[in-house]
Amino acid sequence: MPFLDTLIVRKAGGGVKLLVYRKTTHTDQYLHFSSHHPQQHKLSVIRTLLDRSSHIVTEEEDRQQEEHHIHTALTRCGHRRRLSGCRGCQCTQRQRVGGCMHPKEKLSKTQLEKNAYTVVN
Repeated sequence: MPFLDTLIVRKAGGGVKLLVYRKTTHTDQYLHFSSHHPQQHKLSVIRTLLDRSSHIVTEEEDRQQEEHHIHTALTRCGHRRRLSGCRGCQCTQRQRVGGCMHPKEKLSKTQLEKNAYTVVN
């Protein structure tokens, strides 16, 4: 049952879990990193997706899958995230650069800019 970006899934034991809902026609097209938009707009795309994942998804395994999905989608949009210390996603391509950008760490704008995805060459 989708509602406000939330997919409610009934578990076998009678409980429920929450996931991020995307329409079947969703294309994962986000603001491309090489576009001529202010950097804070590009960073807000990343922050919004990670915040949504951390606030909606209820189970850790599902949160890891969602963070992996975000990483893949943003990589296709010209972003490269090189973080290995971030909880969740187990992508082997990432290497730690200046700290984790996980939304629960409440980094300042300057720290976010240092940790931002970098343009894929």
